[in-house]
Order: sequence, then C-alpha cells, then structure tokens
Amino acid sequence: MLLVSAALCWVPFLALVVVTVATWPLLAGEISAQWSGDDVATRAPGWTVLLLPVTGTLVCGVIATVVAVERPRHDHRATLAVCGAVGAVLLGVVVAVVLANR
Repeated sequence: MLLVSAALCWVPFLALVVVTVATWPLLAGEISAQWSGDDVATRAPGWTVLLLPVTGTLVCGVIATVVAVERPRHDHRATLAVCGAVGAVLLGVVVAVVLANR
C-alpha cells in the first residue's frame, strides 16, 4: 500500500510535464508576472514559472519513494499525504498562471 501511495505522489510531477509540453508555446516567451488592476505590472520569462513547481514536485516524489522503500515498517501516511498535497498545490499554481496568461 505504501508503494501505491508513493506512486501517486509522482502524479503531480507527471501532470506538470504534460501541462508544460501542452503549453510550451505560451511558456517559451514572456508571461505576465504581476498585475495591477487590469494592467500588467511586470513581465518575466515563461520558464521562470516552472522553477519552483518542477523542483518541488520532483522532491516530493523522491521523498515519497524513499519513505516507501526504505522504511516500510514505520507508519508514514502523514509524510505521503503531505508530499501528495504539496505536489498538487504546485501543479495548481502552474495551471493558474498558464490560464491567467492565456
């Protein structure tokens, strides 16, 4: 059961890869980074929106896998739940930014 839970922690990373491939033309250029009312206040390179989410979802997947493989005798449901939740939130951030810039 721990291995299934750990595998589910990789879903946000894989979904992030799919979102990135599907929206690469938008992310390859500049995107709006900050808004002030209806106007764009600052712009940034699109790849910057991927730095934290890719790193975070990758780290969560690795932590979940290590916990499931190294310590199967202990109860690590909370660790796996936090890894899955953090990965889902980071995926949501990327999707929200992409939708706002669409």
